[in-house]
Amino acid sequence: MKEGIKHICLTEDDPDDYYFFSEVLDELNGDVKLTWFQTCEDLLEYLKAGDNLPCLIVLDLNMPKMDGQTCLVSIKEELALHHIPVIILSTAGYPTTIDQA
Repeated sequence: MKEGIKHICLTEDDPDDYYFFSEVLDELNGDVKLTWFQTCEDLLEYLKAGDNLPCLIVLDLNMPKMDGQTCLVSIKEELALHHIPVIILSTAGYPTTIDQA
């Protein structure tokens, strides 16, 4: 990846949300590489490979199979990954869900 280009991993199962997110990034700053994962399992597999780690992870809590909360715990338990900032993306409005994230 070229120097100066930021890499963001988006984990989101809804293609419409991915499209919206990528369009906003393009409008704000064209120097961002966005890698999209539709499952937490795919994200974790990519991260554990250690190639081209992102500077930021955007993670949906409401995911199929492994939920975003479990995925977040897995990321933060991995010594090579725990330094990567994670932004939680969710439509959940429950205070307990927000506090847990």
